[in-house]
Amino acid sequence: MPQVSLLQCRSGHRGSVYALAAGGEGEFFSAGSDGLLLGWQQHGQPRRVSSFPVQIFSLCYLSGANHLLAGSMHGEVFVADAQTGSLLHQLNLHTDSVFRIAHFQDRIYTVSKDGTVTVLSADGRYTELHRWKPGRQALRSLAAHSHCPLAIGGADGQILLFDRLTGQIRATLSGPQATVFCLTYDSEGQRLYAGSRDARLYVFNPFSGAVQQQINAHMFTINDLKLIYDDAWLVTASRDKSIRIWNTQNLELKLSLKAESNGGHSHSVNALLWMPQWQELISAGDDRVIRVWKIEAQ
Repeated sequence: MPQVSLLQCRSGHRGSVYALAAGGEGEFFSAGSDGLLLGWQQHGQPRRVSSFPVQIFSLCYLSGANHLLAGSMHGEVFVADAQTGSLLHQLNLHTDSVFRIAHFQDRIYTVSKDGTVTVLSADGRYTELHRWKPGRQALRSLAAHSHCPLAIGGADGQILLFDRLTGQIRATLSGPQATVFCLTYDSEGQRLYAGSRDARLYVFNPFSGAVQQQINAHMFTINDLKLIYDDAWLVTASRDKSIRIWNTQNLELKLSLKAESNGGHSHSVNALLWMPQWQELISAGDDRVIRVWKIEAQ
């Protein structure tokens, strides 16, 4: 049974927080509707890294270059120096919101509401290598694993499994009844977890495409999910204002963190970040407050 305590409630944003990303040397970053890009250490006040004249929906940190990629509501991906905040590139990749950015091996993947996937080089020049448009549906989420295809979730509830190099669709997974907001593979690539606007949590076998488990996990949309402690537990964040922790073996609910009982969020919880070196979970949402939770294995 995990032991959870609320360590901090940290302020700095003037609007909803939509994205979190781990940085170097224990720092993490946040961004959202106010266009602010903030950096946070374990203690102390946030530092203002940069600001943009548009809402930011996604973040990705590149440790080798010490760059931050920020995906905007209007389709741009801004590249900033994580230390100085200097704007290095403005990549006009999409015509609508960039919901997810992922750095995997030597490539960067972005997915957008405009229905396209872009593949960029991760060498600091961010050359566009590929552009894939599998259909007319908006794309919302993605997950990558070395043993598995690139998984991308769409507004139609389907999950497309792409060959990472060619963009060929290997399989289409069905089950969710609404937009797939978040995806993650387990460390072995044996399970693909999906959270949907239908408030259900799905576990797929990525090789057979079969739904292994399905539960009514929340009251409203599942916005984000993270595996922690070597995949022992799955943490989900929802528009219903709660954070829930599940045993991954049987999807048994272990804890539900809420405002009235645990000092949790008062509005939708939009993003999660696991910091294993501290055994801390970072959460953020529409209440503008970033919460830091200590989660200890028992």
